[in-house]
Amino acid sequence: MKKNRYARLISDMIIFIFGTVLTKVVQFVLMPLYTTYMTTEAYGIAELTNNMSEFLMPIITLCIYEASFRYAVDSKFTKKEVYSSSLKVLILTSIIGTLILVVYDLIFKYEYSFYLYIILIFYSLQKLNSFFVRGKGYSKIFALSGVINAIVLTIFNVTFLVKLDLGVKGYLLSIGLSYFISSIYLFVFGKIYKDIDFKKNTKLITKELLNYCTPLIIYNIGYWLTTMSGRYILLWNTNASMAGTYAAVIKIAAVINMLQQAFYSAFQLNTSREFESDDKEEYFSNIYSLYSSVILIFGSIILCCSPLLAKLTLKGDFFMANKYLPLILFVAIIDCLFCFFKTMYTTYKYTKRSVPSMIIGAIINIVISLLTVKKIGIWGVCIASLLCYLSQAIYRIMDTKKFVNIKCNWKIISIMLVLLFIQVILLSIGNLYNFIVSITISIIIIILNILIYFKTYKNMIVKFLTKLNFFNENV
Repeated sequence: MKKNRYARLISDMIIFIFGTVLTKVVQFVLMPLYTTYMTTEAYGIAELTNNMSEFLMPIITLCIYEASFRYAVDSKFTKKEVYSSSLKVLILTSIIGTLILVVYDLIFKYEYSFYLYIILIFYSLQKLNSFFVRGKGYSKIFALSGVINAIVLTIFNVTFLVKLDLGVKGYLLSIGLSYFISSIYLFVFGKIYKDIDFKKNTKLITKELLNYCTPLIIYNIGYWLTTMSGRYILLWNTNASMAGTYAAVIKIAAVINMLQQAFYSAFQLNTSREFESDDKEEYFSNIYSLYSSVILIFGSIILCCSPLLAKLTLKGDFFMANKYLPLILFVAIIDCLFCFFKTMYTTYKYTKRSVPSMIIGAIINIVISLLTVKKIGIWGVCIASLLCYLSQAIYRIMDTKKFVNIKCNWKIISIMLVLLFIQVILLSIGNLYNFIVSITISIIIIILNILIYFKTYKNMIVKFLTKLNFFNENV
């Protein structure tokens, strides 16, 4: 394992990046469609309904999908025991969740409750299947499921929004059906059907799985609050149009998040495999040095491209949000840069320790948003998000030191972040001179990273190329 772990990590990242990039490219291409065929108000309502499914999903599923991944990697239980137990939990919680949603609809008569239900059920199944397949080591299948999800989403969106003009209902139905088809693909090609055996007594494993994943319910709710609460605060304190405008510009930050998701998926799998290694801390430190360097370079380049991204994706009334884009991208860079430390909680099975940082961040985000949104609107939500992610990053860095020693050059990272923030200020003001200065800063960041990490990059590439044949023979 030690001989080929760098090659395996890079190979997994390439696979996940391939899948993630294609998925995000498709979603990126869809933005002009949404901003052309939907009003800011309709898009705001549709996105808020979709976001509500993300809030309810961890509660309905008890985050059993998280446990299915971690224990599928582990050798303590068989794959059949892990999936059968997880599916039993999901079926039971889905039945209870369905009853709750029916009662809710009878009381409040929400117009889009049926579509919320469709998204929630299919999203939960897709989440379980994708996490389990990733835990089994089927990285290509996992990545391709994201590509299929994006392609199907495109087809349904064009059909329902452009051809049939179904508006909000078409948007929501497209999301639900894309999750369903993606989950079927995972079930068949990930050979999940072979891992179902309801005759087995899974009480013992179910108890351990739930002990692992239930703390993550609070974590995921906190994550939703940090990422989604701003949209609802804007809706309640301003209007659906402003909430829709903010939701549209947030989507562009997916350009940054695609790297995070690819790395997080690959590294979470890799760290779980390497958990028993004697030199795992040195390995984790080397990986973070490289990862942080790549994110800082990529983030700086994306910031320079923000005017072009806004022009390509934000149409009509949505274009007014272009001034917020640099700060929103910077927030995404912060989240991406420090997501590394989140993997340590799942790797070491310290899921309870992940909760406080999320609660702290959620409280900061909500309080600052509420205090500022009436005075400065979307700017208030953006500032709240920035302070939220910074507080979470600081807490996780300090907390993970208590059980794992990750070495990195914080002075260099801090300087780079200051340079990135200067880019944000320049690009938010928006004129040709500031744009030229921003490009100059980006060039400086790239040169500094290459000079500092040249040997590390070189050694990593050499290791990957020399071990690649070994990896291919042993996959």
